[in-house]
Amino acid sequence: MDDETPEMEKLTQEMRVVMAQWVAEPDNALLKQQYRDLQRRYQRLFLDHKRGQRNGALT
Repeated sequence: MDDETPEMEKLTQEMRVVMAQWVAEPDNALLKQQYRDLQRRYQRLFLDHKRGQRNGALT
């Protein structure tokens, strides 16, 4: 079983870019918010993906 869908991999790349920008500008509230938004989206996708794997394994 793969732990990431293509959409999750894309979000991971976006998170890395935003994190690098945020590290360069730690006081930038917009970058902080963007990172948190991406992180929430990733978490939802991850949980849905794991739920789907579990449900698929049960059938």
